[in-house]
Amino acid sequence: PAIDLVVCRKYPKLYLEHISDSNHNIVETLHLTEAEEAERLSEHEARHQLTSEKYAEEARTYCAKELDEDAPEEWKKMVASGSPEDFYQQLGENEKINVDNWEKKRTTLLHGMVLKSIQDSLKDDSPNQRSSVPYIRLLVRSFSHLEDLSLNEAHNLNTDEIPSVELLFWRVSEQVESLLKEGSVLRMKKLAAKRGRFDEITLTAGPETHVEPLHHAPTYQHILMSGYKKRVPTSLVSINIESKRIGANRETRDFDVAACIVKVLRVSRNKSLAYLTDESGLVLKLFRDHKDHAVDPFSLGAAQTGP
Repeated sequence: PAIDLVVCRKYPKLYLEHISDSNHNIVETLHLTEAEEAERLSEHEARHQLTSEKYAEEARTYCAKELDEDAPEEWKKMVASGSPEDFYQQLGENEKINVDNWEKKRTTLLHGMVLKSIQDSLKDDSPNQRSSVPYIRLLVRSFSHLEDLSLNEAHNLNTDEIPSVELLFWRVSEQVESLLKEGSVLRMKKLAAKRGRFDEITLTAGPETHVEPLHHAPTYQHILMSGYKKRVPTSLVSINIESKRIGANRETRDFDVAACIVKVLRVSRNKSLAYLTDESGLVLKLFRDHKDHAVDPFSLGAAQTGP
């Protein structure tokens, strides 16, 4: 069955990282930002390159010795001679063909053996394996088809009573991601749903999920009546007040702010603190937990804080 949904909120892409031991048991799970994922990949590439170089020469020597045991006698004698080129010229036509064929075969076989040997050494050197899966988190609401409501029902419709649901979209393609814009109404097929411990429902989508816009684009007023609210900056004073009376609605947990980052401090090895302020003058503390080696815990990039 298909369902029509309004995308109320779209959050930055994240990556679910799994660290598994040699028995494929997951020993650690983390949610990473795109910047953190890029940092992980860069670290992995650098570590892989260093380790590969470490084992390459040793692997080539060992594999060549093992492979050359099966080489033709003519080739063995040629390599052992003081002048392989002169030795080759003295060979008969059939012997030259055997040597030439072995040279071609040896190059391919040796490359594969060395590569496998390095990969095996890398596994032994680092028994833990890493994998990551990209996903996008959305808040969606069921699209209200006003033609199914009477005029009185449509007029009295309370959009705050329309519940929002979390939708996790795994391995989303670029084409589908371009459709997932806040305020868009999309028809989706092949969604999975599960109920959490607090009775909340979470939807799950993946590469098999079919996503398309409605054939007849709804009006903006129609979308608003389905519970969509455009993002607007909230003052820090309002956030402070609202935080003391947060209800069950998922969207009341999220705020958009236009604020100045005054300072960023490292509180401990895996926790950082940022001070924010806006035109209201209120200063807000923002904490974030992170890995020990995180160099940009708030993903500020080149942005500068105050003195």
